[in-house]
Amino acid sequence: MNEKLTGDTVAAMAALAGQTLAPGSAERIALAIGPALAGFAPTEGTLPFAAEPSGFVVAQRAVPS
Repeated sequence: MNEKLTGDTVAAMAALAGQTLAPGSAERIALAIGPALAGFAPTEGTLPFAAEPSGFVVAQRAVPS
């Protein structure tokens, strides 16, 4: 994630998930979690599994017991 998280992005993601946000909520959410997401940006694409559960089983099977 190279771009800054904005209220518009948060509102769009919420709408995509079928959720509506109160006025101003999207901007507050972006300000609250944006810095944390930016902190993880350097590791994007470097972890052995995807950031979604479908990759967990593949990663577990790739690591010998």
